[in-house]
Amino acid sequence: MKIYKIKKYMKNMMVISLLLVLVSCDKWLDLEPENDLIRQEFWQTKDDVDAVLAAMYDAFRETSLESLIWGELRADMIFITGTDFADYARIARSDISPTNGAVKWSEYYFAINLANTLMEYSGDVLEKDYQFTEQLKLSYDAEAIFIRALCYFYLVRVWKDVPLILKASTSDTVNFYVPKNTEYEVLDFLINDLKYAETIAYDMQNLNYPVVFRGRANLYSIQTLLADIYLWLEQYDQCLEYCEKIIGSGFYSLLSEENWFSLYYPGNSQESIFEIQYNDGYDFEENPMYEKFLPLSGIGAVYPTNIALTMFDREDIRLCAGNPWYKYLKKSITSFINRDNSERDANFLYYRYSDILLMKSECLAETGKLKEAYQQLNEIVNRAGVGSVELTESIFQYRESLLNERAKEFAMEGKRWFDVLRFTKKDKYADKNKITSIILSKFSNPNDLERLKARIKDTMFYYLPIPQIDMDVNKALVQNPFYDR
Repeated sequence: MKIYKIKKYMKNMMVISLLLVLVSCDKWLDLEPENDLIRQEFWQTKDDVDAVLAAMYDAFRETSLESLIWGELRADMIFITGTDFADYARIARSDISPTNGAVKWSEYYFAINLANTLMEYSGDVLEKDYQFTEQLKLSYDAEAIFIRALCYFYLVRVWKDVPLILKASTSDTVNFYVPKNTEYEVLDFLINDLKYAETIAYDMQNLNYPVVFRGRANLYSIQTLLADIYLWLEQYDQCLEYCEKIIGSGFYSLLSEENWFSLYYPGNSQESIFEIQYNDGYDFEENPMYEKFLPLSGIGAVYPTNIALTMFDREDIRLCAGNPWYKYLKKSITSFINRDNSERDANFLYYRYSDILLMKSECLAETGKLKEAYQQLNEIVNRAGVGSVELTESIFQYRESLLNERAKEFAMEGKRWFDVLRFTKKDKYADKNKITSIILSKFSNPNDLERLKARIKDTMFYYLPIPQIDMDVNKALVQNPFYDR
């Protein structure tokens, strides 16, 4: 099944729309149950289950632009202009309030609800359609667990403490007024859930069909997400264990310097572990970044900062011949062929093999193996065509080198802010200099600087407020204390 071809299921989607409307608008907890109708009229065949699976991926696809923006917005590698993204620009300048229209998490909960729905109702089909087997149900459950977990991982990194919703919002027995769970409660649940998904997920299924092998969750994307969560939690031995599983699989490798750009065009390369798919050949299948954020022609809303442009050596292939955004705009950085208007479908890369190698490098360094850490780091640096990073005996210098290399390796890919925040969190926020210098660098007015210096000491400022619209609907929610003053 091609997960992106939802038009194929239009008859089924007339019923699926009953599910989708449950989380429409921003009032994701203001729901009307339709469970009896759904169970009686929809969950009958494998095609019905496939339609919900496709809808889940489609909903997750709609989060990609948000994920890109949240991963870059408050960091130091992009700046945003224009009226269409004015709310985001205010957040970038640390002008943040719960009523800001960009402060919303509904897209993530939309995808989460479809994942919950798939897991909760697909079992109804087992006795009705012999084509839908127990093994297939379990593999779909593993995909849903991955999508749900990845959504929650974004929510935790952006908002910190969030409601952990595990039941489909299609029944009047569901509690719609759910309080927040702590970051660590959410992440602990995700780890256990993903470990279960490991045991039921496909591994080599569709290995020769890259759109599916790299575009749908499988054993290896699940293991990569586990490694990333363990890294966030500073559980380095566990992260290293999962990195070694991916490396040991033998299914992934770094592209050569000459072929590196195939990561982005055409995509689905040997280095890719999980990337959400777009196909401009189908209606409504363009990557949303091309609409106004980064159009193929004309004026967009986002540009690289001087910091982003000057951190690279001139020979570094990751500079993309002068502008890191070219990875989304070009078909080649050697012949400089542009994408045309039928190619607004660059996939969004969530995880690739270089992620694993850099995670492994960080774990080695944080567990006292600096020499091996530099060797691993330099695999990435050497591939970029810029020599090597010099070995030092200081973990602090290594951290700075790693953070800089991650900035270049994943430039404009929605990771920079999360990296800076993760490094800031190390050792219980022992060193806030990097994140505070980035935040303060966006201000020139002395009065603004002094005001912000006093506020920035509170680590909850690094996270967003709960959207006011959800505070109004759900009285069980408690606002991020930084914004409740």
